[in-house]
Amino acid sequence: MQAPQPFPHQQVVYVQQAPILNAKNTGLAIFLAFLWPGLDRLYLDETTKGILLFIAAPILVVIIIGIPVYCGLWIYGMATASRRATEFNVNLIGGTQTAPPSQYRFQE
Repeated sequence: MQAPQPFPHQQVVYVQQAPILNAKNTGLAIFLAFLWPGLDRLYLDETTKGILLFIAAPILVVIIIGIPVYCGLWIYGMATASRRATEFNVNLIGGTQTAPPSQYRFQE
């Protein structure tokens, strides 16, 4: 009977993920949404919606009945900016890879 052989030494391999080119920062998208409705959409390359919101915001502020609508658009833009930035980044890499681990924080 032979003595049991020890397991061979396993090699540890470290893999570094390459940075995503033109990736959008979720924090910056939220900050831009806070500054002015539509700026976050312009940053995330949603040009048509961004321009419409950017122009409509001051018009809504002037109209008294439009102030609640403006506040709703402002809050909605800030609430969804992080999700839209993450979706932009996932679509940027073709959806074949997963998003970087730092992007999963808000989904837990």
